[in-house]
Amino acid sequence: MVKYIRGIIGIILILAVVGGIFLWESVGREYFEYGTIVVLKNHTYDNSTITADMLGIMKVPKDTIIESAVTNPEEIIGKAARHYLPACTQLVPEYFEEEKLTIKNGQYVLSISPDWIVSYPQTLRRGDTLYFYAFKDGREVRFDENGNAVINDTEKNSRIICKAVVAYAKDGGTQEVVSDDLQRLTGSGNVNLIEIITDSKTAAAITGYAESGYSFVLLYN
Repeated sequence: MVKYIRGIIGIILILAVVGGIFLWESVGREYFEYGTIVVLKNHTYDNSTITADMLGIMKVPKDTIIESAVTNPEEIIGKAARHYLPACTQLVPEYFEEEKLTIKNGQYVLSISPDWIVSYPQTLRRGDTLYFYAFKDGREVRFDENGNAVINDTEKNSRIICKAVVAYAKDGGTQEVVSDDLQRLTGSGNVNLIEIITDSKTAAAITGYAESGYSFVLLYN
């Protein structure tokens, strides 16, 4: 009888050990050693607005999770990517900023005529803040030690008249120009068309200067 009981106890212990191993491997290890982070499902370009369908949840070892990693999608939904972000990489709040491209009440999208522009950087991208330097006569523009645009050595005939956020920077095929690298060393095309988000006052200033014979050098930061 004693041997029988011992045998039953032995079987129970074996089953308990096997069950414990199974639970550890199927649930326990993941619970104690893994954490969840929010990732982007696809590569995301700078100034892209983050939506819920762009995000996924990934489980990774807890000791590999970086400090301040985003774990709640609501932290970044509705914000804009500050720079290019590869898919399935850990994210932190500093990679995002408040959406600049929302057209608010009283704002419009204005296309800048190429005839108005003397120069603009090809690294210009959607979401950049654009500064309009206006000057006359089409003479060479240079910048003094304070960053002021001047027409010649004696005459300061130029000025910053406004700034605006770039809504679109498109190539000759009207496709948005994007870069896959943070330094914008490469682009998907040449910028041929620039559209900005502006209000009626700024739009009137830009068109007014253009109609008065001024041209523009465009800079961004």
